[in-house]
Amino acid sequence: MVFTHEIGHLLGSRHTHACVWNGNNTVIDGCSSPEGTCVRGSIPAQGGTIMSYCHLQSVGINFNLGFGPQPGNVIRNRVAAAACLSGCTSEPDPDPIDLCSNGVKDRGEEGVDCGGICPPCAPTCSDGIQNGQETGVDCGGPNCPPCASSCATPDGLFSSNIAFANARLNWSAVAGAVSYGVRYRIVGSSGWITTNAFGTSANIGRLAVGATYEWEVRSNCSGNSSSDWSYTCTFVAGQDNSGACQSSLTTADNLVQVFPNPANTRLEIRVNNIPSIQPLQVQLTDLSGRVMRLVRMDATNTTIPMDVSALTPGVYIVKVFNEEVSYLTRVVIQR
Repeated sequence: MVFTHEIGHLLGSRHTHACVWNGNNTVIDGCSSPEGTCVRGSIPAQGGTIMSYCHLQSVGINFNLGFGPQPGNVIRNRVAAAACLSGCTSEPDPDPIDLCSNGVKDRGEEGVDCGGICPPCAPTCSDGIQNGQETGVDCGGPNCPPCASSCATPDGLFSSNIAFANARLNWSAVAGAVSYGVRYRIVGSSGWITTNAFGTSANIGRLAVGATYEWEVRSNCSGNSSSDWSYTCTFVAGQDNSGACQSSLTTADNLVQVFPNPANTRLEIRVNNIPSIQPLQVQLTDLSGRVMRLVRMDATNTTIPMDVSALTPGVYIVKVFNEEVSYLTRVVIQR
């Protein structure tokens, strides 16, 4: 391998960690520190090519990859343009300069009369390399389609340790995430307050007591990729039991209505045209799942009054269900 590697240098190829590739002076891989001032790349999972230093990494050298497309093109163009070599026909070899202006995609060129030993090709969104203002291969930047994100969006959001002026925001871990972005604001305000976290929670402070806050989180992965923002979670500053966030609540518009919401000492639950012939039950639970109220509905009664004066202020779940259907929504009880 060392012999072949050195032959590659003699035939004009640089290391794959040199800042000379991709049409934008970046590296092909990050198996060693960059030769130049560009950013270090990632380690290829499939192994490195002959001109790489991936033998220093656990992935090793994959000989099935040979020199790789770009170093291979450099070597082939160097050989094709060598004045000391004769062609395989009786016709003389064309002048190497003419190869870059003959209107044909010659061997080693990345496009017609460009790439390889010719001037770099103008960046396009279909040339198979990351160039121009692209943030990935043929994607990202102002001109190409957005790159597909490999980062999953966080789930399992909830707020805890909610005090008058601070709270903790929590979420489930995302595989491959190196950090998380968090944004929050008072409901109804225009600007977000942003922060970063390297675990699965973030502590925020300087809250306005009694205000309802909404927040979202996204995961950040390697390669400057980020997920979409999560669904929105809310809490009330100063109310420690207001921090649950149910992303899976399925409220059917106009099928289950709770009013007033927020409620004080009494609320009404109205059921409209639920597609089921079986009797329905209405259940009120707290966020830990404890059943606080359970009422059976008959066919002639579509509105259930409920006394909640003895319940602790906070967020509760209303569930209307039978063996065929189940609908949930939230109600806030406050004094």
